[in-house]
Amino acid sequence: MNSTKTRRIISHTGTGTVAAIAGVVSYSHMRELAIHTGQPTALASILPLSVDGMMIVATIALTDGRAHKLAARVAFWLGVIASLAANLLASRPDLEARLVSVWPAIALLLTIEVIANSAPKPAPKPRAPRKDPKRVRAGKQAAVTRRQRRDLEATYAIPSAPVSPAP
Repeated sequence: MNSTKTRRIISHTGTGTVAAIAGVVSYSHMRELAIHTGQPTALASILPLSVDGMMIVATIALTDGRAHKLAARVAFWLGVIASLAANLLASRPDLEARLVSVWPAIALLLTIEVIANSAPKPAPKPRAPRKDPKRVRAGKQAAVTRRQRRDLEATYAIPSAPVSPAP
């Protein structure tokens, strides 16, 4: 196995581990908060999966080499904000408890950012060659410019318009 593949496996394994820890902590805090706010137990049990599921989909989209990642970034950040808010609201009101509660979500955010920014960039699309504006006439490529045509006509006494033979 080459070193690039080994590094990728290690980084994805580490990200998976951090994601699993953050998911368990986030799930328990969101479920607890949903129950505390009066949601039925069944709903409180599946509500956290919507946030964690959105973050999983966003993470895959951020790391799969897509050129346009705005929607994935927005989804990921909304998931992080929801997770942080639930973790803060479910913790005790002292600073230490809040820091411990939010740490898994912060670790996940930083880990995903590292992976997303180290993903291979897609190859740029080749650009079409630019047309010389002096040689373009009526949307078609002209063989010579107007000035070159006038010079040729003057030099070789070529008539500017075709002459029809007399009947």
